[in-house]
Amino acid sequence: MQTLSIIIKRWYTDTSGIIVDKSLVPSVMQKPMPFWLMNIFDKNGSYLIQSTIKRPYAGVYYLYTETIGSYLNFLNFQADSDIKKELKLGDVVHVFADDPTLPNYFCFIQLHSDDVAYNSFLSNMIGKAYHVTQMQYLTDNNNNWNQCINVTSENDFGLYSDRQILPLNYRDPYNYQDDILIMKMDENLTDKTGLSSFMLFETNFIQLNFEFDYVISLTPNIDSNGNTDIRKAKLFQIG
Repeated sequence: MQTLSIIIKRWYTDTSGIIVDKSLVPSVMQKPMPFWLMNIFDKNGSYLIQSTIKRPYAGVYYLYTETIGSYLNFLNFQADSDIKKELKLGDVVHVFADDPTLPNYFCFIQLHSDDVAYNSFLSNMIGKAYHVTQMQYLTDNNNNWNQCINVTSENDFGLYSDRQILPLNYRDPYNYQDDILIMKMDENLTDKTGLSSFMLFETNFIQLNFEFDYVISLTPNIDSNGNTDIRKAKLFQIG
């Protein structure tokens, strides 16, 4: 059994990259912000599919997703920028703004892992399926458990299926902790499977701990429609 922890944080800045308290940003930016996990296939397409399923609220514009350290962002050249020290090498960051061409404020949704460079883990998922048995959902705002998580799967041609799971439904009413939700799962996460949800404006921190018990190699089992026959896949135990 192996665990991958993904920490999700939100930062607001001005156009110089100086962090701004969220209470000071305009009301149009004081909205729930989407985040999109896994799914290297959709990430390579700038999250075209997941940003359609979990789209920003009106008045908020999705600009791009970057991997920290992969190239020089314009904020690297801003001497006063203090967002740079918060974003770590290998993090994946969604960038939103209040205007698509002449922004006044940015919102950064940071996807970070203390275990491994998050983008390295994504890249290693190509041709594999990671079987998830459990996900622990931690947050500083339990109201975020009421936000549905979309599970989206695609084939090579962008055709996708989508379903929703509500985290709060997984809470054991007889045995629970106030600050952690344990979700028993039976999911195969592939390079064409994504999870997406919203971070409420009142929420500052989300941590998702995925527990994997085995990895399936999918590469030899792709059919002509871009789908995978998992029944013929090779299984590797981990942990």
